[in-house]
Amino acid sequence: MYLEWHADYSYVATPGKVSFLNAVELPADPPRTHFTDMYRAFATLDADLQERLRGLRATHSITDYMAEPEQGFAAKVARDDARGVDRPEVPEAEHPVVVRQPDTGDEILYVSRGITRRIVSMESAESSAMLKQLHLHATCPD
Repeated sequence: MYLEWHADYSYVATPGKVSFLNAVELPADPPRTHFTDMYRAFATLDADLQERLRGLRATHSITDYMAEPEQGFAAKVARDDARGVDRPEVPEAEHPVVVRQPDTGDEILYVSRGITRRIVSMESAESSAMLKQLHLHATCPD
């Protein structure tokens, strides 16, 4: 199963405070897993863009992934059910584009290529362009 870069469980109304990777099964040729620093991603944006983003909200959804059985989500759903993870029927939620870490108050860019579908107050083309810009910035090698 291949997923684009994403923030775990951003498609639920109250995402977790932390996230971690737990390998359930490792294939012979395991996929590469990468992490990105969304604090730094936000901090290195132009100040005018930071200010613009602070008031925006975005829709996060995995509806497309859930509709494709070959993506392997049946096993994930079964594991979540066994653990009592509460998922909405329609896996979609709306969140601010910039959130604050609850303990430190630091700002975090809260969008991800794999799950953030659109910025709520923007026309489709503008939203797509903005999300593409943010995704490329957040995942640049440096």
